[in-house]
Amino acid sequence: MCITSGYNFCVQGQDGQVLEKGEKPVATCCEDDTCVEASSSNYTCSLTYSDMDYALTFCPQKKDKCGSKQEISFDDEEGSESVEVKNLTRGETCSYKMKSNCGSPAFKVNGTKVNITYIEFEGSQVNKTMGGKGKGKSPKEGMPSRNSSFEDSGDQG
Repeated sequence: MCITSGYNFCVQGQDGQVLEKGEKPVATCCEDDTCVEASSSNYTCSLTYSDMDYALTFCPQKKDKCGSKQEISFDDEEGSESVEVKNLTRGETCSYKMKSNCGSPAFKVNGTKVNITYIEFEGSQVNKTMGGKGKGKSPKEGMPSRNSSFEDSGDQG
């Protein structure tokens, strides 16, 4: 809710932390990039991303609610994978990196009251840097830099 409301979510540590059951991130929601955490080298903040949907991939996620697998790869068109998301409370998120070597991955949602955002990119078509903090850096190796922007394809429902 912090990021989607236009605020700056800052978490101590790196992007995309996976938390064990009962573990909580050291984090805060700031009005803008002038809060103390935004200038601390111990924190990573959502406003380092140019694209709000991409910034959501940075949020910590709970393993007991999102599962232990955050990266899913498909080597052929026949591959499939099931992911169970359970008992999320308002403001919690799950993020998954889906990679396909043949065609675009598709997904099907079984359930209601869920908001799905996604970004799609061709690895050779985006600017990637070594992983690190800061607007011009990629959050993880092989991911677009934080200053990448993605077009909104609208409501697909």
